[in-house]
Amino acid sequence: MLNHFSIGIGKEHIWLHGFLGSCLNLSPIARILGGKHYFLDARNHGHSFQEKGMDYKTQANDVLTFMNAHGIRKASFIGHGMGGKTAMALACLQPERVEKLCVLDSAPKCYKEVEQYYGYERQYLSFIKNTDIKGKTRKEIESLCFAKFDNERIVHLITSNLKGNDTNFTWRAGVDNIDEGIDDIEGWDVAEGKYEGKMVAVVGGSSLYTAKSPLLGENEPVAGLYKNHFPNAEIEILENAKHFIHAEASSQTKAAILKHMK
Repeated sequence: MLNHFSIGIGKEHIWLHGFLGSCLNLSPIARILGGKHYFLDARNHGHSFQEKGMDYKTQANDVLTFMNAHGIRKASFIGHGMGGKTAMALACLQPERVEKLCVLDSAPKCYKEVEQYYGYERQYLSFIKNTDIKGKTRKEIESLCFAKFDNERIVHLITSNLKGNDTNFTWRAGVDNIDEGIDDIEGWDVAEGKYEGKMVAVVGGSSLYTAKSPLLGENEPVAGLYKNHFPNAEIEILENAKHFIHAEASSQTKAAILKHMK
């Protein structure tokens, strides 16, 4: 079963992190909402089990298994990136289990033909798989990562997958399974289903995943990314933010979530 932690009491909210993240990523923005909050590690991420299969039907089923084991009949979902796509898959396949849905810079689309989406993610996986970290300190590993990516946010994301101490570090993530499943992570395997309940997409105004997506037709509004599965989707655009909106525009993200999910 998926690893998790929870806070609060009351109506249930389930938070699903993005690619190479963990259950800790979204917890800083959750306290704006009342209720009980569950923060889950996806398979092959954090402290969850490692197993093949990263498609969204499989990941949605992992979340349903968690809900059933914890007696959660219905919950509101907030997910970023990969976690947002998992939440959307669950809403399409089992709409009666979803109270409200909020996705953070994520869309129900197949990105794998568009190089600029996941080319970087493949580089992150390549760094983890091919960098010799044996005998190195965390600072030394971070330096190697900075030399490759020169982006503090990306370095923090990658090195958050380290486990161990001193000069005895290994990688926590199930990188081989993630690498094998990267086409599925890039994809969208849920052709059927609609969710007609409360749904909001909070998107980065400068993000290639959403507001600046080349998958949008000429002059097509951002809602066009969602209309096939989410006819009642509301869109909240955070200008100048890119993909990691909860980190780049934390206060605006919190305000948007509070506005739509309270």
